[in-house]
Amino acid sequence: MKKVLIMLLAVLLLGAGSAFAEDISIDVFGGIATSPTDDPIELGTGFGGGLGVTYGLSNMAKNLSARADFSYASWSKDETVGGLKTELKMSGIPIFVGARYKAPIEAPVEVFGEAGLELSMDKSEVTIPAITFLGITVG
Repeated sequence: MKKVLIMLLAVLLLGAGSAFAEDISIDVFGGIATSPTDDPIELGTGFGGGLGVTYGLSNMAKNLSARADFSYASWSKDETVGGLKTELKMSGIPIFVGARYKAPIEAPVEVFGEAGLELSMDKSEVTIPAITFLGITVG
């Protein structure tokens, strides 16, 4: 169901965007991601990147554009819990769709406000080593 919704949203954006768009820009970005959790486990710093698409909608309103971002970020950490070394992994795929209003100022810096909705598909994984206790193997 999620895949169908995402595909429908992408087709809607591309169809509506091409009808009103005066200019299109695509940007690729990467960076450092802070931990998505802090209590009880801090995952530290992760890495991520993504792709953004902006459609200028000047026909509808000056300095208004539609924006979509597709990103990926991942974190991992080794931690000892109860004497066992565990591996913690987490990844996220946030998909943002919204509108951006660019402030009408002439400056070397672009100032804008942005509002929209984000759907984030997150996955977490914990790997613990196998241990045997009283003849029973766990892990």
